[in-house]
This record gives sequence, structure tokens and C-alpha cells, in this order.
Amino acid sequence: MRWGILGTSFISDTVAQAIVNDLGSSIQAVAGRRQQAVDQFRDKFPVVTGYTDFQALINDPEVDLVYVGLPNHLHHQYIIAALEADKHVLSEKSLSIDIDKTQQIVDAVKKSTNFFIEGLMYLHHPLVYQLQQLIQDKTIGELKSISGSYCADIAKFVNPDSKGAIYNLGCYPISLMHLMIKTAFPENAFENYQLAAQGSISEKDHNICDASLSLKLSNGLTARIHTAETYGMAHQFTLVGDKGTINLLSNPWLPEAKDNQIELKLYDQPTQLIELDAEGDAFLYQTRQVRQAIEQGRQFLPDSCPTIDDSQQIMRLLTDWESAARASCG
Repeated sequence: MRWGILGTSFISDTVAQAIVNDLGSSIQAVAGRRQQAVDQFRDKFPVVTGYTDFQALINDPEVDLVYVGLPNHLHHQYIIAALEADKHVLSEKSLSIDIDKTQQIVDAVKKSTNFFIEGLMYLHHPLVYQLQQLIQDKTIGELKSISGSYCADIAKFVNPDSKGAIYNLGCYPISLMHLMIKTAFPENAFENYQLAAQGSISEKDHNICDASLSLKLSNGLTARIHTAETYGMAHQFTLVGDKGTINLLSNPWLPEAKDNQIELKLYDQPTQLIELDAEGDAFLYQTRQVRQAIEQGRQFLPDSCPTIDDSQQIMRLLTDWESAARASCG
């Protein structure tokens, strides 16, 4: 599988290393805004061709699959361009920054027969499959409540047009919450929900930099999510059922090859520690599974990985959260 990488940031470096580590993949091309950045990228990785024009990479007949590793506000433009050029696409999260751009992506994906997925890489890791299995088996009974938080001191690194903490970090606990709810309640769980939020706005770029969300579904399940991009690293994710609780001790959004831990506590029973080792980190699993899906002629991945409809629902939650958080600021 010959990959073309749009962007030369640290996330493109991480994905490039996963491509190198996957025996069925190679980096055919990279594109960046500056020649110096492209040259530096090619010094680190075995890349056949370098471009300073994103469309030139998309049009390269030797590229099978385009990875969109650009800031959030550019995703829709280059996802659509790549699909129209008959390329398969893996795009970095969040899918977009608003509902209009999201709908443009959804329309393009549904018009195409090529593979597409949003790069929520942690969803490909066996840790998430284990978590999903516990919910499917009703190990903690009926799911009643979810809480999650992800904070990291990244504000100084991110593009201000990416719209801040909700889209840069909040997408992780929101997407895992979405998967757990979809797993527990497969039919119409998000048809009606009540949402409230609080937030703080950065004086630097006027984006939401710290935000909390409260969600209630029509079936009674409640969720509380928090994110911030001006402090951390801090992570937390807990599932509460009527028979017990699940708490992720290790970072669920950066699962590694080793030391992944889930704490399972059934009421009135001793706490169990579930430790899970894997072949590699989440980026390796994402790269491999995307390649295999394309080789098998599939447009989406099954099970825990998001379809375009899942990504659209996650974006509705994110944009509703942003709107409510901004309203709270007066």
C-alpha cells in the first residue's frame, strides 16, 4: 500500500513511523508547505517523492492512499479532493470544525466507493476491543453512567483555526463515550439528548480552551466529559453499571504495546485488574487495519472503528458542546 502524507507535523511523523513498521505499506510521497520541512521529513523516512503542493500529491498516480495530517479546518477540502481523485483516505481527527464542512465530507464519502476513515487511532487497539467486549457481555450490568476527561498542555503547538480544546482533545473522550453507548444501546441511542456545558475562552485565539459537558440520553444514561488544552497530561475514563464499574487506569487514547490496564470492580467483590499487551501502539494497528480493509475491497472498518455516520454523530456532539460552552461564557 503506497501512502501519500499531507503535512509534516509531529502527527505525520508518528503516522509515518507506523507506516514504516507495517510490512505491507510504504511511504510513496509527502507534501508540505515549505521545501525545508519536506526535505527534513524525507531525511527521517524513506519517501519516494516530495511535494510543496498538496494537490500534486493527491494527483500522483503512484499514491494509493492519502493520509490527511493537516489542521482540522483543512480536513474537508483535502478529503474531498482526494476522494474525487479516486484515492482512499485516512484523515486525522477531528473530522472537521463545523456541521457544514462535515456534511460536505459525508456527501463526498457516500458518493465515493473508496475507503474512508477518521483517524481516531486508539479505536483500532485491542484495549478498546477488550473494553467493548466487557460492555457487550454486560459484565457490569446495564450501563448507567460515563465520565471522561482528557487534558494536555498543547495550546502553544496547535493551529488556532483548529477551534481549540473540544476538537483537539475533547474528541477523544466523546468518541469513546459514543462507542460505549452505541455498544450498550445499538438502536437510536442518540436520537434525543439533553446537553449542557461550561467553558472558558482563550484570550490568545478566542477558542474554547477548557470545557465541561453534561449529557443525558432519552434512555436515562448520563455522561460527564471534560477537556482542556492549557494544562495536563491527565486522563480519566469510567463506566458505571448497575452491577459494577470499569475504570481505565492507563491512557485509553494513547494505548501502547504493553502496560495497558483496566480496573474492573463488581459490587461487593474484590477489584480485578485486567492487563493487556499488544503487538504495538494504536498507530500501528490503525495503519495495518486500514491497509487490510483496502486490500479486501471494503469502504469502512467494522466493530469499534467509526463509519462515516459515526463520525458525523461525533461531530454533532462536539459542535453542540462548543455552542453550549460558548453560550456559558456570556
